[in-house]
Amino acid sequence: YLQASDLFVLPSDSEAMPNSLIEAMACGLPCIATAVGGVLDIVEDGVNGVLVPAGDEDRLHAAIRSLLGDEGERTRLGERARTDAVRRHDRRSNVDRFAEMLASLPETARGR
Repeated sequence: YLQASDLFVLPSDSEAMPNSLIEAMACGLPCIATAVGGVLDIVEDGVNGVLVPAGDEDRLHAAIRSLLGDEGERTRLGERARTDAVRRHDRRSNVDRFAEMLASLPETARGR
């Protein structure tokens, strides 16, 4: 369903680390999300997606209308979203970062 979509919208009041947003980005979808919680660690407004304030329905509707009417911007945001999702959230990258973090711990902490 994601790959058949024109854009992805996540209008949440609260998010930790929204996997659905990362999955949509990995599919190359331009994303609109509310600027809450972990979304702020994933979406850079105007770079790899669009952020709107939580609860601001008018701004959300305007962002949706704007992207639906601008194929070039959808393409640009979708391509950057995919690049960022793959670079920052793919399994290999996460395993490598976790291994680096463990290796940086003092020997006494690793033994516990």
